[in-house]
Amino acid sequence: MDISNVFAQIERLASDAERERQNMQSLRESWRKEKERNEKLEKEIIQLKKKNKKLMKQLEEYKELQVKQQQPEYPER
Repeated sequence: MDISNVFAQIERLASDAERERQNMQSLRESWRKEKERNEKLEKEIIQLKKKNKKLMKQLEEYKELQVKQQQPEYPER
């Protein structure tokens, strides 16, 4: 194996290593963005659950009010 082939192989390996480094950096950035997105969605889910709980309570109160309004009122004797 002559020296020019060795240098050519070293250059290919260096190029491959640089490409892998860039891929890893890209994957890290994608992972970071996805993690941020997931955290944002988790916060949104918590807020929606709170809002849903409040709305369910209001609905229950409304149903109770409807039932009271439908019951005839009898004067106490």
